[in-house]
Parts: sequence; structure tokens; C-alpha cells
Amino acid sequence: MKNKRFMPPAYFWIYCALSVVISFVPVGRFLSFPWSMIGILFVVLGLLLSVWVEGVFKRAKTTVKPFKQSSVFVTSGPFRFSRNPMYLGMTVIFVGITIILGNFLSIIGAIAFVITMNVQFIRFEEAKMMETFGAEYVEYKRSVRRWI
Repeated sequence: MKNKRFMPPAYFWIYCALSVVISFVPVGRFLSFPWSMIGILFVVLGLLLSVWVEGVFKRAKTTVKPFKQSSVFVTSGPFRFSRNPMYLGMTVIFVGITIILGNFLSIIGAIAFVITMNVQFIRFEEAKMMETFGAEYVEYKRSVRRWI
């Protein structure tokens, strides 16, 4: 039987929907239009980072899927400053959405997303990287932070 797991984009969209629903709670407003449109900048930056990461993975001919075996240890591009730039890009998009929604309570979805990525994916991915790439990955972990 095939193991069916939610992948990070599914969690992203589920928590985004949660944030949108929460934004209708009439407390915690911190920005209104037009200032809330500053969030568009974060959404664009997060999208650009995510596209950059995907391109780096494709050029390296390795997978972006968390539960697939990495064939190449990627340390170039955005991986020079973050061990998880794809999740970072998604989080930056989420921060932008929270700003656009203009409600502090909307950040609950972003926090849930970061926690889920750390617990469900990053721990597993880092263990697989250690198993596959050994001392080289340990050294990389010492010099590059998990998020930023």
C-alpha cells in the first residue's frame, strides 16, 4: 500500500484557509487598506525565493519532495543562507498574506505552518541528509542556519 501523506503545499493551503477564516474575527486589526498592501511585497519575495529554490533543485537533478531520496547535496543558491529555503519562501508568502489580511490573529496559521514543517518534515529530512551525506552535512549544518 502506498503511503499517502500531506505534502508541505497542502499544509500551506490548509493553514492559509484557516488564516483567512480567522481574519474575520473582529479583533486584532493592525493594518487597513492601503497599508495592508505592503503584504504583496512579501508574497512576491516569497514566490521568487520558492521559484529560485525549485530551479536550483532542477539544475541539480534532485527531488523537491520531502520523502524521496536526495541524490545530490545542494549548497548553492539560497541554500547558502538557509537549509530550508523552500519552507522559508512559503513562510514569507504566509507573512505577506497575514499583512494583507491585516489581522494579528491570522498569524496563527503561519505559526502552525512553521511548527508543522519543523516537526513533520525538517526533522525527517535532516535525518535522511545525515544518513546519506554524513560529515559533509554535519559541517553544512554548523555553517548554515535552519531557517535564516
